[in-house]
Amino acid sequence: MKKKIIIIILIIILILVAIYGLLKIFSKGEENIDITSTFFPEILSNFIKNENSTNQENNFDTSSNVTTSQQKSSFYKIEDHNVSDISLLETIPSEAQNASTTSETDLRTGQPYLVTADKKTGNLFLYNLTNRNLTRLSNTTIQNITDIFLSNTNESAFVYIKSLENNNKKLYSYLVDLENYKENSSAFKMSSLNTILASQRDKIFTEQEASDIYRSDFDLSNPRLILKDQKLNWDLHPANNSIFINQKPSSLKETSVYVIQNSSQLKKIIANKKALQINPSSDGNYIIYSSLEDSLVKLYLYNNSTQSSTLIPLNTVPEKCTWALNQNTFYCVETSTLIREGDYPERWYKGSISFQDTRIVGIEADNVSQFNLTAPFVDQKNIDAAKVKISENSEYFIIKNKIDDTVWIMELTP
Repeated sequence: MKKKIIIIILIIILILVAIYGLLKIFSKGEENIDITSTFFPEILSNFIKNENSTNQENNFDTSSNVTTSQQKSSFYKIEDHNVSDISLLETIPSEAQNASTTSETDLRTGQPYLVTADKKTGNLFLYNLTNRNLTRLSNTTIQNITDIFLSNTNESAFVYIKSLENNNKKLYSYLVDLENYKENSSAFKMSSLNTILASQRDKIFTEQEASDIYRSDFDLSNPRLILKDQKLNWDLHPANNSIFINQKPSSLKETSVYVIQNSSQLKKIIANKKALQINPSSDGNYIIYSSLEDSLVKLYLYNNSTQSSTLIPLNTVPEKCTWALNQNTFYCVETSTLIREGDYPERWYKGSISFQDTRIVGIEADNVSQFNLTAPFVDQKNIDAAKVKISENSEYFIIKNKIDDTVWIMELTP
């Protein structure tokens, strides 16, 4: 009998609390009511609020002294297509652009395309960013593709493919007909080069015998010796008439950045920093770089003219950034938390950790506190961006998601 009375009393109390909460809502006439404070005891409400604030405190304060402007966007992925690498193909407008015979299959119309390497088969695919069509370029199976390098004219695109088959480095070359892109597996050839280090439009940088580094046309004609007998483990970043070189980044030891300009002489410009990776602008005037300081990886912008550095108020790394063509604007994908010592570069490179990316930010190099674009990854919580690219007209922002090797595209509109 006593138990029944207690149960009845509890039910009455709950009903009264619910009625009281409803009366508060209707009396305030507000659309956004804190339900935790209305329907639950104050202790529970404070607990929930404190938990939320704790999860948000380990971020840079990008709201102070930062101006932003919102921009509409459409964010989607290429379905059923996991890739090893992606490369942006900007076709050059030609007379075919105004010809009546121009069709959707004619690549000489100045439209942006992606060339992708399918992770499972190694086949090459062509993706039209304008109409979202995915077309197979080849049926040739190439295992463990690591990089794609390509250059194009009005008539053809030359593609180099680096792969790692059975722990053996291999390099293939492939010529693509831009007017009639058809299956032509016989176009694949093994290359005699040691390795490709970088590419820049119609130029390619290669390492040949005795560790000599050359710059040549994409078909390997007109070679020019850049560095002789270089056996250091370096990354090359060509930009206009400059070549920026940095040693492989490490959180355990300090490395430096060098530049070659109009000669074969190395000049040190950024010295002795841990976790040092770079991303120079296409004209070579600026360099985005990372640096490990006080157990945190921070992002800086180096001005090549003034030889000065400015802190960029973003949680990200250079590999998550890209430069707009012929502009002093760059775009970065920001992560949700601070990047700590050891997480970058080692653990992130190995894939043992992932960052949770939240948005794309566009920044002017002459004012890094001015965000001219902020585009959030709405309802997407498992994005860890790499291979970041942007089309020539800054209309399409492309990333490869390191978590599942999918390709994501954001259409940026004013």
